[in-house]
Amino acid sequence: FEYQLYESFEDTDFTFIGLVLESTLQPPLEYASDLEQHIEQYSNGSVDVLTISEWNEGSQQFTLYPNGNFQVTVGNVYQVEISTGDYLGTIWAQVGKLPPREVFTYTLTELFEETDFTWILQPLDFTSIHDATTLASDIESNSSERLTVLTVSEWASNQQFTLYDGSVGTNFSTRFGYPYMIEIMYAYDGTYIYPVRQ
Repeated sequence: FEYQLYESFEDTDFTFIGLVLESTLQPPLEYASDLEQHIEQYSNGSVDVLTISEWNEGSQQFTLYPNGNFQVTVGNVYQVEISTGDYLGTIWAQVGKLPPREVFTYTLTELFEETDFTWILQPLDFTSIHDATTLASDIESNSSERLTVLTVSEWASNQQFTLYDGSVGTNFSTRFGYPYMIEIMYAYDGTYIYPVRQ
């Protein structure tokens, strides 16, 4: 499984990635420092990882490595900042075994008066979802309780979000295993699960 890590401007750039496979490496990928080394070792070309960040739903902010060396988990989304000296960026590859389907199950929580954001990877077994419209509809249909998806966003190579909000002309293509930021509003306050698996 591969992600393109971008560096398209003079300064270093950000890319959102996910851990989608269970690594067979020893020692395993357990911390942000391990992920940093893996990206630097398994990319095509020379790349320096400057920062790795994880979205904290509770505070609606990023936790940043190297300020703190947090644990990394298969199924989670991470923001990576790189420097390659090449404005084309690089390709980072993961090799490993498919994790259980339940790894790609996400807790969607609305903690504040406003709607909240959650980062998910489009589940690997949801290969029939090809665009933001279908992803939003699937989240609404297959969550544990009734909710409304207000927006689906992806981070693009131009260092901006591409936003789907249900209006004409905002739909975009999606891919299984890729990260998307979901903005939701619940019919009732609480914490719910997507997808509910049988």
